[in-house]
Amino acid sequence: MSLSVDLTVSCVLYKTDPAEVAMMREQVAAIPLRTHLYLVDNSPGLRPGISTEGDVTTIVTGANLGYGRAHNIAIRLARGTADIHLIANTDVLFDGGAVLTLVDRLKRSNDIGMVAPRVVYPDGKLQYLCRLLPRPADLIGKRFFGWCSWGRRRNDEYELKSWNYASEANIPFLSGCFLLSSHDVLEEVGGFDERYFMYFEDLDLSRRINSRYKTLFVPDSNITHLYRSKISKNKNLTRYLIISGLRYFSKWGWLFDAHRKRVNAETLMAINHARS
Repeated sequence: MSLSVDLTVSCVLYKTDPAEVAMMREQVAAIPLRTHLYLVDNSPGLRPGISTEGDVTTIVTGANLGYGRAHNIAIRLARGTADIHLIANTDVLFDGGAVLTLVDRLKRSNDIGMVAPRVVYPDGKLQYLCRLLPRPADLIGKRFFGWCSWGRRRNDEYELKSWNYASEANIPFLSGCFLLSSHDVLEEVGGFDERYFMYFEDLDLSRRINSRYKTLFVPDSNITHLYRSKISKNKNLTRYLIISGLRYFSKWGWLFDAHRKRVNAETLMAINHARS
C-alpha cells in the first residue's frame, strides 16, 4: 500500500477556542512535508461524525472519551497513510524546522521509538518536561508539598532540574504535549492505555515504548507550550489526576518497581556523565 502523506498529526479538542484550532491547522500546513491533520473533538453536545476537508479530518465523538482514547481513534484511522505520527496539543507553537528535526532524528536509527523537543514557555523559560519514572512520593511532594524543602528536592530530581537540557538523552518519561513516533511502534505497544481518562497516559505510553526502544529528548528541536493548566482550580481535574495516579501505580508498582529503579538509575548516570 502506497503512503499518501509523509506525516499524520492528531490533536484532541474539548471546547477548544476556534482561534487555537485555526492556529494549529496553519502550523501543520506550514510543515514542509505532505501532512494530514486529525482533529478529534470530545466537546459535548455535538453530533458524532467524521468529515474531511482537504488535508484535515475532523472526528466528532459526541462525548468526552478522554485524551488517550481520542488520540487512539485518530492513530487507528491514520494507520497506513504515513510512516510517522505526531501527537500534539493545540496550545503549542512550532515551525516546520522543529518537526523536520524530530522526523530526521527518529528515522536515523531503528532503536529510537519516540522523540520529543525542547519546550519553553512564551517568555522563553524552560519547561522541565523530561522526567524520571515517578515514585508515589515524587508526585505527592510535587502536588502537596512543593512549598517545603523536601517537596522541592523530590521534584527537582524527578524533573531533572540539575541537568541543563542541552544534550540529547534517552528519557523514560516525555511529555505528551508534542511526541513524534512511528505508526509501527504505536501499533506495537497498543497506543495509549485507555484506562487513563486524563493524566498519566503520556507517562504510561513513554514507559512502554522506552522498555523496547529509546525515547529521545532532542534539544535541537524547539517549540513553545502555552500550558494553561487548570488543575488547581478544578475539582474534577484533580479527581481525574488522583484516579489516574492510582491506576498507574496499581499497574506498575507502588513501593516496589524494579524496572523503575533500574531505568531511573541509568538515566541519572547517563545525564551526569554527559554533564561531567
